[in-house]
Amino acid sequence: MTSRDASTSANVLLSSAYLMPVGGKAIAEAVSVNSVLTDLNLWNNELGPTGAAAIAEALKSGRTALISADLRVNDLGRAGEAAVQAAVKGKEGFTLRM
Repeated sequence: MTSRDASTSANVLLSSAYLMPVGGKAIAEAVSVNSVLTDLNLWNNELGPTGAAAIAEALKSGRTALISADLRVNDLGRAGEAAVQAAVKGKEGFTLRM
């Protein structure tokens, strides 16, 4: 647990929900304005490069409270992985799984 109080943090587990790129975009929109969500697990959702790019933009928004994201098994592609890595670069303590 981080220094955040348990009452002000939240986890979302959507592994194997087959969100596809369109679902990745929808999740990204929600994440970009959410100040409570700290941990996001999108393991095995076929997000692809498009979904990865949307998640990366959400992470760069500065409004998100995320400190952990699991994006493994999503066929993000090199560009998608690079975008997400760049989005969290410099975010101390951020845990990224790809």
